[in-house]
Amino acid sequence: MEVGSGSMSIRIILKNVGKTYSRKIVFHDISCELHVPTSLAITGRNGVGKTTLLKIIAGILSPTSGSIGYWIYGKPSTIPMFMRTVGYVAPYLELYNEFTIQENLRILSCIRTGSYNRWYANELLERFGLRGCENEMVGSLSTGMKQRVKFVIALLHHPCVLLIDEPSANLDQEGILIVQQCIVEFQKNGIVVLATTVPNEILWCRDVLSLEKSNR
Repeated sequence: MEVGSGSMSIRIILKNVGKTYSRKIVFHDISCELHVPTSLAITGRNGVGKTTLLKIIAGILSPTSGSIGYWIYGKPSTIPMFMRTVGYVAPYLELYNEFTIQENLRILSCIRTGSYNRWYANELLERFGLRGCENEMVGSLSTGMKQRVKFVIALLHHPCVLLIDEPSANLDQEGILIVQQCIVEFQKNGIVVLATTVPNEILWCRDVLSLEKSNR
C-alpha cells in the first residue's frame, strides 16, 4: 500500500483546542502534535467528543477555542491543501447506492484528483476482499462491505494522513484483521488517527489521547 508521496513531511499541531455547542463544553485544552510517522487513538466514553475532535483535525469543523495548524514540508498549509493529503473513513459517510463499487471509485477519485487509477483501485479491492465484486451495486451491499469500500476510497489517492472514526464498525472478524493490518502498515510512513472505544483498536496505535477529563 502506497502512502502519499513517500516521506512527505507533515505536522499537525493542536494548541489548547476546545469545542462548545450551545454553551455546553464538549472538550477543552486539547494540545498535541502529530507528525510522520505516528498514530493516535482518541478514546473516551460516548459523548465526550471523539468524532468532533477527529473532524477538527480533518479541517471539517473549526475549534471554538485554541488553534490547529498544518505544515507540509516545513511550511504552513491551508486547510484545502492539507485536506488533499487526507483519507477519511466513518460509518456516517455516504456512498452512491445507485452505482456499482467500481463506478463509486471512479466518480469519487475524479472528483478528488481529476483522474482514476484503475490498476491501483483493483489492488486495493483485492486487499480489502472486494475483488470480483466491482460490478455489484453499492445499494445491495451489506454495511460491512460498504465499510470496506469506504477504506478503498479513502486510500485511493495515496493520502499521507488517515483519519478513521470507529475503524471496525459493521465489520466481521476477517474485515477487522484487514483493517488492522492496513493501519499498522500505514502508520510506518504516515499519520493515523482513530476515534474509538474498542480496547483492541487502541492497541493498534502508538499513542493515546483520552477525552474523559477534557470535558469536565
